[in-house]
Amino acid sequence: MRFFLIIFFIFIDICLFTEERNTASDNRVNDILQYGIDSEVSALLKELSAFPSSDIYNKIEERYKGLKSPILKIDFINYIAKTRNPPQSMIDLVYEDATKENADRGLITTAIIAFSKIGSKREGDFVLEKLDSSDNIIKSSAADAISQMKRDGFGNQLLERLDDESSDKEPLSDDIKTRLIIFLGENKIEKAIPYLKNIISNKNNNRFMIINGMIALLKMGDLSALPQIEENLNSSDVRIQEYAAYTIGSYENSAVIPILHGMLMNNNENVRINGLKGITLNRDITSIDIVVYKLKNDPSQKVREEAFTTLLCLGSKGIEKIKEIYHGKKFSHSNLTIMSRSVAMKPDSENVQFLLDIYGSADKREREIIAKNIVAAKSNLVDPIISLILESDDYLIRLGGLKAVYNIENSSLWGKVENIANNDKMETVRRNAKRYLEMNEKSDG
Repeated sequence: MRFFLIIFFIFIDICLFTEERNTASDNRVNDILQYGIDSEVSALLKELSAFPSSDIYNKIEERYKGLKSPILKIDFINYIAKTRNPPQSMIDLVYEDATKENADRGLITTAIIAFSKIGSKREGDFVLEKLDSSDNIIKSSAADAISQMKRDGFGNQLLERLDDESSDKEPLSDDIKTRLIIFLGENKIEKAIPYLKNIISNKNNNRFMIINGMIALLKMGDLSALPQIEENLNSSDVRIQEYAAYTIGSYENSAVIPILHGMLMNNNENVRINGLKGITLNRDITSIDIVVYKLKNDPSQKVREEAFTTLLCLGSKGIEKIKEIYHGKKFSHSNLTIMSRSVAMKPDSENVQFLLDIYGSADKREREIIAKNIVAAKSNLVDPIISLILESDDYLIRLGGLKAVYNIENSSLWGKVENIANNDKMETVRRNAKRYLEMNEKSDG
């Protein structure tokens, strides 16, 4: 166990302190854009920040105008797509190239992806039109681009194109529709709810259309589709069953509680697990009795572990049940792992105090287990546990505590970190504490 703890903290230390490449200086950028060969410029674009100065953007634009090869233009278009608020003149140049007769396929597909991130209605219409391209690669690129778009006012046009009955164009393939459905959920196109309910209710649709349709409805927070989603728990397709369970378990609304209880009696292990996740999300203490039954009797170890997590996250009543069940027994290392991970991800005053009490009476190996997992916490509710970790006799555990303080939002423990930076008996710990302090100051600045 200790060997793995050492490897774990060495790994996070290396990952955290690997320095990013320095951004190219303005002088070097200007020189390359003005005098460099094409390959130098292409390499430069890969390291430029997404916030170039207007002077640099002007030089990029002038260099682009002089290019003849579509292959070289693609590097410029990829860079333009990642910048923030590129000038309209640059967007116009790309649009002009992408709409030329016999335009290069690679340039068109690159422009499609760029237009999913930049541009206005004209560019959005261009992407939508490519869904009817005779070139399957271009059509597929358009579907992928639309699935990633965040665009107001685009949803109605897309919904009209998706609806085979109202569209005067050739029906889209199921594969294309599957990807386009993602847009409807991500952009919360409520007008699409009836369409999506039909999609998920039609057992002849392919599994991915149904799955994406359920996820889209979840993203909209639509409760009217719950009967159709619940029906998919009975699908002959196991993947559809499990995604229906995931969808229902992700609704934060008391309306799903009766469905969750039914899910806990489903033969499918993953359906039961998602039922427990849903109870945790909704913090439904009326479900405690059935959760206790699952913890004690479910044939699946994974379900029993999830039930343990659920009780831990149901406040004082859930924790009291854990204490009753384990009265006079020692928590296993597996129990401690579940507890510390759960508290790290979903801390509250009750489960933090519970884990704090356990840590206070734990032996060396048990404390290692808790420390290894609690460092993933982001909430300052776990500060009392991290405070004890920072006082550990084990320098590896103290290193983990330092990482936790850095990851936690508005931690109250920076004074302790400063004290460690000045006074810890281990040079490695002092050095790391100083680094975290410096990094915190930079992020605050």
